[in-house]
Amino acid sequence: MRLLSPRTVLLTLAALASPALAQPRLVTVYAFDFNFSINRPGEGPIEQAIINPGDRVQWVMLHDFHNTVACVGQAEFWESPIMQMGEVFSWDFTTPGVYTYYCSPHGSDNGDGTATGMQGTITVLPSPATAPILTLGLLTTGRRRRRQGTC
Repeated sequence: MRLLSPRTVLLTLAALASPALAQPRLVTVYAFDFNFSINRPGEGPIEQAIINPGDRVQWVMLHDFHNTVACVGQAEFWESPIMQMGEVFSWDFTTPGVYTYYCSPHGSDNGDGTATGMQGTITVLPSPATAPILTLGLLTTGRRRRRQGTC
């Protein structure tokens, strides 16, 4: 039985971790009362979404007269219309970072990447392929090949 070289194993792991092969997820954020959360009211604490590049966030309105607007000056910007209970707005995130957003009838943009009132954040993590490729580079830079027939 032939064993795979460490380089082959690392290349395979890097390919498997590639965001091109990863399936985008759909993450739901609920808008209710004066909160945004991945948990419905009464089903857990108020929590913000943490996603990967390529994932889609959908905001589901559990009450009337809410929307979602990104603070200005961020890598991505979106602005939904003011919606009624049951309506949904979606956005596909492509760039890693922390995005602050707010509900314009119940919050405001502070102009510095933060918001007051009804506000939330979406954290888009760096690509999962970055770490394996970095590791591969570190492991292969110091390797030398042995010559056949020499001591």
